[in-house]
Amino acid sequence: MKKIMAIIAVSLLLVPGLLMGQTPGEDYKTEFNDYFVPKYGVKLNALALIGVVNPAFEVALNDNFSLQAEGIGIFYRNGFLGSDKVCEMYGAFLEGRYYIQETFKGFFVGVNTGYAHWALSKGIVPNWIFQDSDNTVRKGDSFMLGLTLGWSFEVASHWRLEPVICPGYNHAWYDIYSKETDELLTEGRSTNHFMIANKVAFNVVYLF
Repeated sequence: MKKIMAIIAVSLLLVPGLLMGQTPGEDYKTEFNDYFVPKYGVKLNALALIGVVNPAFEVALNDNFSLQAEGIGIFYRNGFLGSDKVCEMYGAFLEGRYYIQETFKGFFVGVNTGYAHWALSKGIVPNWIFQDSDNTVRKGDSFMLGLTLGWSFEVASHWRLEPVICPGYNHAWYDIYSKETDELLTEGRSTNHFMIANKVAFNVVYLF
């Protein structure tokens, strides 16, 4: 009787594995387990909902390192979010990342560099943020260098949510124009440099 009960018990343990095409102690592949090792990620910043177009493409170099290229476009020539403040920007960034756990998963740090061409009202420029527009527009360029800090949250095997902030150095050179007539109001380009968050994003990521 004991032998029969033992045979039944072993059978009950083996049958589920046999039905699923596996042997005991062997993992089987599903859509959500670690058998899927992503190589590439395409991303879009959720700030697209307010008109900030910021796509990115990331490539895994190995288990912990990756390289990312991204572009940014902001197109508020006639006023940012219903205001009278001009906010136009066209730029690109290159970024290297190190993931503590593994690529595309968990906390990551990195370094980034970028370049942007922009036209901004006084109340949009970081040094004069929240101030009223003085009917001028600053048109110029920026070189940026900074750190990357973020977290990649696994939603599904192919999907991630990724909050990112990139504090760093921004060196800007620009001219000042009349907002109404587009007349150049300054002689020679002005320069400025400051520490600021050069990038902020909440990315929706698809991996493949």
